[in-house]
Amino acid sequence: MDLNQSEDIYSRIWLYASTEYVIYALAHKMFRNWDPKYRYDACSCFLSLFHGTPSSVSALFAMFIIKDPQNSEIPFGFGSQNSPFQNLVLEFSTSYFIMDLLHYFVFKPHDVLFIAHHLATLFVLLTCRFLVNHGAFAILVILVLAEITSPVQNVWSLARLRKNDVPMAAKLYNFLSPGFYVLYTVARGVLAPAYVVNLGCAYASGAADGVIPEIDAAPYHQELSDTLASESQPQPPSGNSSSSPSDCSNQQQIAFVHEV
Repeated sequence: MDLNQSEDIYSRIWLYASTEYVIYALAHKMFRNWDPKYRYDACSCFLSLFHGTPSSVSALFAMFIIKDPQNSEIPFGFGSQNSPFQNLVLEFSTSYFIMDLLHYFVFKPHDVLFIAHHLATLFVLLTCRFLVNHGAFAILVILVLAEITSPVQNVWSLARLRKNDVPMAAKLYNFLSPGFYVLYTVARGVLAPAYVVNLGCAYASGAADGVIPEIDAAPYHQELSDTLASESQPQPPSGNSSSSPSDCSNQQQIAFVHEV
């Protein structure tokens, strides 16, 4: 089976979307007795549980273990071509973010920061998978760093939602908190930012030139410079030789004095 055939892509997307919907519907059924202010966050956490661990494990396999049958070398470069299995992971993650984004549009439309995060993530995933077909390795590293905390984070989040109502949830929350704080800080507060800086430096140095499009800002800079230059030039004097009202008044006063 060719993983890049259009028919196979559509079939996989349909399968992923159906799976995400079933998991999401199951979450609403499981948490139907929860207070609405907790229920919707719990559904999002439950959906994330079924994305984080599978996607991070699959990403590790796609980066280091499963080879492209048409290429004996596993692509490690930030601008290397996507392997078929790397594209599978991108498609799987895309289906999750679309489902969770719809959840936020419907139930939490005021959470602008989270919605913006999902939109930006979808832009990266979709362009990498369907537009340029390069750079998946770089994105999957970020995916692993982001989702490696997912199992603990989502269980911790569910316990946090009910810790004031359920004693067992409070105990679980207190038990998980120290380890979760350390893991989250190391993964997302240290490793992820350091990697993103390294990634940005690599792209700025031309690591993906010719395969990943970049915005050419030179025309915009030139247009801005021309506009500023034209505005800074002195304006020619007006051709209107008529006197201003104040000049006319002064002339009338001088004439009156002469008459006197």
